[in-house]
Amino acid sequence: MKISNRKIHFFNPGHEDAIRTGQHHYTPPSSVCKMISDLAYIPAWYGNEGDYVIINEMNKVFHLLSFLPVCIRPVIFPILPSELTQLNSPIPMEAAPWGLSPHSIHLFKTLLQPYGNMIIPQWKDTYKHLTSRQTALKCLYKIKTLLPETFKFLTLPLFCSTTDEMLRFMTEHPPPYLLKTPYSCSGRGLYRIRENYINHKLPVGSKEH
Repeated sequence: MKISNRKIHFFNPGHEDAIRTGQHHYTPPSSVCKMISDLAYIPAWYGNEGDYVIINEMNKVFHLLSFLPVCIRPVIFPILPSELTQLNSPIPMEAAPWGLSPHSIHLFKTLLQPYGNMIIPQWKDTYKHLTSRQTALKCLYKIKTLLPETFKFLTLPLFCSTTDEMLRFMTEHPPPYLLKTPYSCSGRGLYRIRENYINHKLPVGSKEH
């Protein structure tokens, strides 16, 4: 019977913005850093028994588990970054970030450099295109052609590369509007416009948008 690799999980919400920058060295906004810290143990609920989850504060995990009945506690081990080099597994360990990005790959390579028996994913430029909301929009239009009745009364989003394109759309459609940056996670990168105008603070206009 084939033995599955044990995984080392890392919860990194907001990885889409790290993909946008394309940088190995990336510091998330403070709100995202807090989310990473507070929710670091989330992979314990979707990983497999015997896997590990990288966390920065062991006390937070112990506090969380103290509220859970033993019967529903996950059987995945929390591990501090400093403890990774102490792992001694007879089978390969596989790096498994929540979201793959040049930054998360570099992070694993840095943390696990002394650990030889480790499988780390390779980054491909295609992933950046697939992560963009522009690709998600193309998929949505394809679904609309397959299920026309479902989308009969819905206005699909429009991908804009310039402020002029946005102004044109706003001229042809009444407010309110909801803008979303092309590399942002669920619930983030949003900008609401309730009137028919655009101000200078709008997060568009750069080459990335």
